[in-house]
Amino acid sequence: MKEENSKATEIVLDTSVVISWFFNQTQTASSLKYLNSDFKYLAPDLLHIEFDQFLTKSIRIKDIPLVLGQKVHEEFNRIPIQLISTQEIKEQAFFISNSLYITIFDAYFLSSAIITSSILLTADQRLHNRIQQSKYKPYSILLS
Repeated sequence: MKEENSKATEIVLDTSVVISWFFNQTQTASSLKYLNSDFKYLAPDLLHIEFDQFLTKSIRIKDIPLVLGQKVHEEFNRIPIQLISTQEIKEQAFFISNSLYITIFDAYFLSSAIITSSILLTADQRLHNRIQQSKYKPYSILLS
């Protein structure tokens, strides 16, 4: 049992990890160990937009039925995630995006980890590799 004063480990969730929680992808088993109360989840406020984009596209191209998409959407919205305003990190994200040659979306997730002194958990091998080749290496772990 955790002590009352112990602090949960803070992790910034990349959208790829959240997707793996709900859908049978290769990372699902290992990602589930991060779906528990030992962690405090953080993410830029665009996490919901990216995840909803994935869901609506999956429904539209008939990868998943609408009923399943709605259920997953509801379950996702019940996960306690502290959202970080993209407005607060936009300059840093812009700089990181251009210096690491990563998407602005990925840069927002990395910037969220940096400003909160936490770790970005990602299932995106390419993103992780880019981060590992930079001074931001300590801020990223790859879901394996």
